[in-house]
Amino acid sequence: MKAKSNFSTLLAETTAKGSLALFAGIGVFLAGFITWSAAGAVSAIIDLFS
Repeated sequence: MKAKSNFSTLLAETTAKGSLALFAGIGVFLAGFITWSAAGAVSAIIDLFS
């Protein structure tokens, strides 16, 4: 029974770390996308005015 509880703890920790990594990945992706969009918008505005 002890091994089973250790396994559940390990599984819970792994899942928590996995979802944390997933959220970090999504966050980085969104930040990159927003930066890219902003850069595109700024460059379009500069083209418009020049």
